[in-house]
Amino acid sequence: ASTLTPAAVRQLDAIAAENPAQRLELMAYAGSTRQSASETGRLSLKRAQVVRDRLVAKGMDASRISLRPQGPAPEGAPPDRVVVRFLAE
Repeated sequence: ASTLTPAAVRQLDAIAAENPAQRLELMAYAGSTRQSASETGRLSLKRAQVVRDRLVAKGMDASRISLRPQGPAPEGAPPDRVVVRFLAE
């Protein structure tokens, strides 16, 4: 699903409050290899957009947030997640 958990909301709010000008990359994963590439691509993009929307709502500049939908997670990694990477200026 593309709904944020209460714990995720707290983490994202803290990131936005502590790093409002930081450049970020959101690497989103979704589903498994049983789903088609287009299905996992769409779902991972939606997840990244939900995370970006929360960060922007809390004051971050959308132009400083890159979305990287990855599709299926690598073998052995949790399948449904968004990784927030802090980028150098």
